[in-house]
This record gives sequence, structure tokens and C-alpha cells, in this order.
Amino acid sequence: MKIAFYGDSLTAGIPGVSYFNILRQRLPEHELLNFGQPDDTVLSLYQRIVEDDLLEPVDLAFVWIGTNDIPQELDGFVGLMRRLWRKFRSQNPGEFKEYYRALLELLTPYAPHLVTVSPLLNGEDLSNYRNRYLARLGRIVRDVSGEYAGVEYLDVRALFVERLAGRRPTQWQASVANTLRDTLLRTEEEIDERALERGLSLTLDGVHLNSVGARIVADAFEQVIERVAAARQHEA
Repeated sequence: MKIAFYGDSLTAGIPGVSYFNILRQRLPEHELLNFGQPDDTVLSLYQRIVEDDLLEPVDLAFVWIGTNDIPQELDGFVGLMRRLWRKFRSQNPGEFKEYYRALLELLTPYAPHLVTVSPLLNGEDLSNYRNRYLARLGRIVRDVSGEYAGVEYLDVRALFVERLAGRRPTQWQASVANTLRDTLLRTEEEIDERALERGLSLTLDGVHLNSVGARIVADAFEQVIERVAAARQHEA
């Protein structure tokens, strides 16, 4: 099958351990296309798909976006660069829902089976405001996905929440400076060692994945791919 992956830095696989590379090693019989770009939001992903002509017929598509759609005011260099790169965030859940629906309207004609993936984490402390907001966005993704035939919602966040249950949460929080430095980490060993230093279990920095988190995601995606491939083979 030809399979497309649309999303932000989690899809791109930088920084951290790339679930996409794990899938590519496991599934050489399929053509995997990575359309992830760091710092993308649901709106900037929509714009990039249109402007960069990323629409092409595929057998299966995954959309993993939303982690960057937490409203925040950013001043100085970071805010300027995000404005220049047009990485505009939805300002409230209603706006996110509107943009997400537009994204599905754009993609569904090109993929007979489309999988929408829940926004993941912003820190491994599930009680913080950012994670509560992402949980709300995940429910929106689930509800909007239910409006379309051929669209399946995959709640990867729930797998992470289950693994983090009962653990003492670390207060480590990702920053732009740390993220830039973390892009220099190349091996799984380096990434996992840095995560351990920060007291993190599933991520490198509270957002991007260490080897444990990447394999949780890869396993969940692989199960969907194998199921869809088996269904297509049965239909043939």
C-alpha cells in the first residue's frame, strides 16, 4: 500500500526517536510517505498541504496534528519566526474544530481510509493545563472524525496515559532552546539517556518521543496498517 503520514515534528521524527523509521524497517513491503514538519499546527498543516501540493491518492493516510495548537503568546525571536513561518495556532477549541474539519474535507477524497490520531502530550505531568487542553482537543478530533465515513480515530494518547498512571510526574517542560539542542542527539541511546536525566518515561522532553514512546506509537500504527492491508487483500 501507499501510506501517507501528515503532521508536525512527531510525524517528522525530529528530535527524538522516530516511530516512522521504526515502521519503515518493519514494513518494507509498503510505500511510506512522511509529510511531517516541525511546529506545524492544524491550520499551518492545511496551508502547507495546499501550497506544497502534497495531495496525492494513497491507500491509507494518518493525520497526527494538534500538539502545537495550545494558545500562547510568544514574544521576541520565537514569536517572530512563527509569524514569518505562518505557524498560526487556533485560539480556542471552537476554532480548532473548524480548522480540523476543513483538514479532513481536504484529505478524505484522496484516502479511502484515513486515521486521525489524538494529540499527545505537553509534559508528562497529566494534570497540567497544557495536557488538560490537549485532552479536550483529542475529544474534538474524535467527534469530528465520527462525521466522516472511512475515517478512524486512533487514541494513542490513551496508551501513554495508561503507561504514566501511578508514576510520580516530573515537571520537566520542553523549551525552544532545549528542542534545538536535542536535534543534535542521533542515537536511541543518547536520546534515552537524556530522557532519563530529565526523569521522563516515554518522551525526550515531554513532547517528542524516546525509544519507549516511539515503539508504543509504532505498534499502534502497525496494527492499523496490518488490519487495513488484510481487509484490502480479502476484498481482492
